[in-house]
Amino acid sequence: MPEDEHYFGLGDKTGPMDHRDLAFTMWNTDAFGWQESTDTLYKDIPFIFALRDGASYGIFLDNTYRSSFDFGKEQSGAYSFRADGGDLDYYFFYGPEPKRVIKQLSELVGRIPLPPLFALGYQQCRYSYYPESQVRQIASEFRKRKIPADVIYLDIDYQKNNRPFTVDTERFPNFQGMIKDLRAEGFKVVAITDLHIADLP
Repeated sequence: MPEDEHYFGLGDKTGPMDHRDLAFTMWNTDAFGWQESTDTLYKDIPFIFALRDGASYGIFLDNTYRSSFDFGKEQSGAYSFRADGGDLDYYFFYGPEPKRVIKQLSELVGRIPLPPLFALGYQQCRYSYYPESQVRQIASEFRKRKIPADVIYLDIDYQKNNRPFTVDTERFPNFQGMIKDLRAEGFKVVAITDLHIADLP
């Protein structure tokens, strides 16, 4: 690793944006209550973007096994990446312009269409809003205070006992009506769906 080279990427990672002198594990994890020292988080992208004196390159590790990237933590002055299994397939993209590196990566992995306009607006989210009256009050306050907002998120507490594809009718007695009313007020609703099989009582 040249002393003036810097490393970015890998998806959701805590700590500084420049990953130099750090090491990371790539393994998507539902990390409730994560802290700055937590390594595996919700979204891993095994792609690094390197920048040195205005020139850039990227490396994409095409592997679905648990993998890791070390940027000089274990061996000063050298970076490495590895996977616990599978083939060692990786792609190297040279810029030198950063835009060209990203263009080449997106040619390989695909490009997404421009999201709908509401997705670019303000989105209100936290863990978690319930009961239904609180969700309605939050939406009402945004409109009353003339604060632009396009989306309200509902975390797992709208579900019955955290079971996917259910609604807790005690907390949300008129769920469909609430969704319709929020739409009339200009809100989209994003309802979380953690795909799992819940234990029966």
